[in-house]
Amino acid sequence: MIALVVSFSQVLDVTNNLGQEIKKNKYILVNYCDTKNKFCNILKPKYDELAVQMESSQFVIAFIDCSLNKDSCKNNEVNNYPTLNLYISGKLVEEYNFGPKEVVDIKKWLKAWDGKEL
Repeated sequence: MIALVVSFSQVLDVTNNLGQEIKKNKYILVNYCDTKNKFCNILKPKYDELAVQMESSQFVIAFIDCSLNKDSCKNNEVNNYPTLNLYISGKLVEEYNFGPKEVVDIKKWLKAWDGKEL
């Protein structure tokens, strides 16, 4: 007997529709990354875990591959990878740059924004 394990990421890929998703979702955290970047690859499993932990919240956890959509990343003034930007009601409110990019830290930061209106 062969067991088949399939895992689906809870992270929303917005590589082809970033603007639409930012407008559509009240709270959306976007990870701007280049899949060839070492630091993006280090963050990926943590970001996947964050998405699982935040699944029942109102936060959408999203990812854009800047190697495939350079214009969107450039238009959003992303110069370093990974960059985590939080948008509320279509507006950039803050970039996460508060030290280590660990699930517990990012989750705590997001919860501080929970319920805020712009």
